Amino acid sequence: MAFLQWGSRTNETVNAWASKVDGPTGLAARDATGALVLAVRVLRWPTLFLLVITAPILIAPGLIAGLSDGPVATIAAIVLAVEVIVWGAFSWRRLQILRAIEDPEDLATQIGVAAQMSGRPAEIAGELTSLAKQGGVKLMSRLRAMWSRKDPDVVWIRNVSDLDRARWFFPPTIGHTALMAVAMLWLVPVSAVVGFLLFVAAIAN
Repeated sequence: MAFLQWGSRTNETVNAWASKVDGPTGLAARDATGALVLAVRVLRWPTLFLLVITAPILIAPGLIAGLSDGPVATIAAIVLAVEVIVWGAFSWRRLQILRAIEDPEDLATQIGVAAQMSGRPAEIAGELTSLAKQGGVKLMSRLRAMWSRKDPDVVWIRNVSDLDRARWFFPPTIGHTALMAVAMLWLVPVSAVVGFLLFVAAIAN
């Protein structure tokens, strides 16, 4: 039901704003969409690899929690819970972003609508065009950096959140995605160290 309501809000927002998007903004949105689609399609493989290699890490604290007792088991269970949350959140976010690019035309329309809703369509269109020309797998980080330089507009952010595809490339969602990516990258070394310490503690116990 929530998904249907979200889809309804998206349709209402797009229908209300799509006709207001001018030519340059629409063109910039299409250019940016093309670059975003390419970047996401390239990044889908390293992110999948990251998920695959980190999945076994979840096993160690689970085994220690199940085979130990006392404080060691409690700490292992907490570590496992944190790891599962980080891994699951990143996996879910990756899936949503991949779904967002499944229909490039719809995504381009929504990006154009988001730019128009900002009240600064010409400015954002120019920056989107610049980002599209740079391209590359670092496009997501450049996009996040671009939004971080903008003064947050609560109303605009709330309206953009109604766009089921474009929202993943606008604040605050894109910032959350970056944090999840950093957390996933740290998951491997931190989990390895913590797992080793828990293993030693379990043996000593």
